[in-house]
Amino acid sequence: MLNRINKVLGFFHGTANVLKKFGVKSHVMDVGCGAGLFILNLSRYFQKMTFHGIDISSEAIDMAN
Repeated sequence: MLNRINKVLGFFHGTANVLKKFGVKSHVMDVGCGAGLFILNLSRYFQKMTFHGIDISSEAIDMAN
């Protein structure tokens, strides 16, 4: 559901447009990543970039792993 909201509101495309300006070997950090779905979806489009997610919730990190 959150992934769909991100797409409708343009967060995904806005972020993707910014990432296109960086090199393919860049590292991207998602602070407050929750279950990691946003960076998981981005990683499908930017396969050579490295994505890292951090969250204060250990349950969220467990889901992201």
